[in-house]
Amino acid sequence: MLNEIGSEFWHVPSSEPNDFFSRCEGDIAFTMSGRTSILYILQEVESTVTTKIVYMPAYCCDSMVAPFRLKGYDIHFYDITHSFEPVIQLNLLKSAGVFFTCDYFGFPTSIPQKFIDTCRKHHIITIHDITMSLFSQVNYTNHDYLLGSFRKWIGIASGGLAIALKKPFSTQLLPPLTPYIQTRQKALNLKAEYIQSPSESLKTQVRDLFLNAEALLNGATSRYASDTVSIDCLRHYPYLELIEKRRRNYLTLLEGFSSLANINILHASMSADTCPMFFIIFTDDRDRFKQYLIENQVYPPVHWPIPENREHSENSKQIANAILSIPCDQRYGTQEMERIVALARFFFKTGENTT
Repeated sequence: MLNEIGSEFWHVPSSEPNDFFSRCEGDIAFTMSGRTSILYILQEVESTVTTKIVYMPAYCCDSMVAPFRLKGYDIHFYDITHSFEPVIQLNLLKSAGVFFTCDYFGFPTSIPQKFIDTCRKHHIITIHDITMSLFSQVNYTNHDYLLGSFRKWIGIASGGLAIALKKPFSTQLLPPLTPYIQTRQKALNLKAEYIQSPSESLKTQVRDLFLNAEALLNGATSRYASDTVSIDCLRHYPYLELIEKRRRNYLTLLEGFSSLANINILHASMSADTCPMFFIIFTDDRDRFKQYLIENQVYPPVHWPIPENREHSENSKQIANAILSIPCDQRYGTQEMERIVALARFFFKTGENTT
C-alpha cells in the first residue's frame, strides 16, 4: 500500500446510515459543488437582492468569487487579520446587496452581531460558506443562507450543499452534469486502486482524470444538482469517526510542531466543538519546506495563492506567502502524523531549510 499523505481523496464504501442531516436546520439542497451552491443561492435571491454588489473576504478561493462575477455582481473585498478575523468597513457593508462570509480550516469566523444587525436593517442578504467547518458544531442561524462542499473532506463525486435558513428554496435545481460526475467518479475509483497498487502509469491516469473533472466543473455555469450516488454516500458516511480521527491527528501535530522555533501555528488550541480541516502553519521557508515534504511523499496544499487579477491587501499577501496546510484527515493516524513531525524537525533543526 502507498505511503503518500495528502492529495486527492478516494472513494471509501460505507453502509450504516448517519444522522448528520437530521441535525441541520433549514431547507437543504444537494448541489454539484460549492460553486454551484453559490450560483443556486444567487438565482434564488435574483428578484429580492437590493443591489448586485457583494462584500466578501479578500482572502478566499477564487472559485468563491467566480459565481458572483458570472452573475454580474460588483465585488467589494474586506480584509482579514493574520488570525483570520474579518475587518469590516461599515460604509462598504451598507452599500452591498450580499454580505458573504466564510470559516477557515475548521475554526468558525466570528462575525460581530452589529454587522448582522446592519444587514437586517438594510435588507442585505447574508451568505455564509461553511465548507471548512462542515463538521464543527456552530450555530449559524443568524444567516440567510449557508453553503458548503463535502468534496474537500471525503472522496465523493458531487458534494455541494445549500441551506436556506429563513424560508424554503423556491428555485429548482438543474439535473447533474453527467460528464463531470462520471469523470470524477472514475478518478476516485482509480485513486483507490492506485493507493493499493501504486504505479507511475496509474498515478498519471489518476492525475489526468482529476484535472479533466476539475476542468468540467470550472465550465459549469449554472445551478446543477448532485447525483443520487453522492447523496447516498453523504447520508451513510461515518462522520463521527472522521471527526475523532481529525481531532486526534491535529493534537499530535500540535504537540510535535509546538517546539519548532521557525514556524507559527494558526490555532494552538482547539475547542471540543471543532473539527479541523488542516493543521495550519506559517513559515518564511514555506516553499522550501513544502518541496521537502513533497520529496518525502507528503502533499500539503497552499490555501490560497492569490490571483494576480484580484484585489488583495498587504495582510492577504503576507498570509499567502507564508501559509501551509498540513494534512490531518481521517485517512491517517498517529504514525503518519509523527512521520510529518519528524520531517519538520529534521528540516528546521538540521539546516535543510538553508540555501
